[in-house]
Amino acid sequence: MKAVAFILLILTPFLFSCSRQPQSKEQVLRDTMLPLAQEFVRRNGLPYDGGFGTNSIKKYSVDFNVKWHGFISDMTMTNGYVFQFWGDRTNSEVWFFNDGTKTSYNLARASKAQIEAVKALSLRNKLNDKSALELAKHFFKLQGHKEEDFHPPEFGPYTWGEKGEPDYIQYPFYMARWYRKDANVKDREKGIILPNITIKVSGITSNLVDYQKNIMAVGRDF
Repeated sequence: MKAVAFILLILTPFLFSCSRQPQSKEQVLRDTMLPLAQEFVRRNGLPYDGGFGTNSIKKYSVDFNVKWHGFISDMTMTNGYVFQFWGDRTNSEVWFFNDGTKTSYNLARASKAQIEAVKALSLRNKLNDKSALELAKHFFKLQGHKEEDFHPPEFGPYTWGEKGEPDYIQYPFYMARWYRKDANVKDREKGIILPNITIKVSGITSNLVDYQKNIMAVGRDF
């Protein structure tokens, strides 16, 4: 009896870790990825008229990490939405989202018609710098981030050319990036990737078009 108890004592950490490990990629997709994507769409008020069953997925992949009993996965929906997920023993979250919107254009070799089309797109912009920044802050807070935990955001519109020049175009999309408070922003000059949150918004739809969480713990910012 003592021998059995000893064996169970030795095996308990192993059994516990196995119980934490997802059983299959299909299970992660069904039980974690799809519910997280659905909640993300709902929380951010994103347009979506499809369901969140497996028939709404164009492709997906799941990679397990045995060392920390977690996974990294991605999923592309049939409507073009792209999600990337990260999970560990206790938490899982969307750490990247893109709705498929093209936010900038290389017009170096564009035809006159293409340039005019981009200019026409820019005329549909309903935002200015102030309202776009407030919108980015709105989506930043919707993800649970707190401004007091970050440096003031770096912010600006996507543009082509230099302001004041004849070929200058301001695209109707804006980006804001918050570096975490404990990050030394000057370290970027050394090529170091710092903990940050990046939000991109559309001046046409006022929707979130891109979200990225970089170099932070799963489910929290510190």
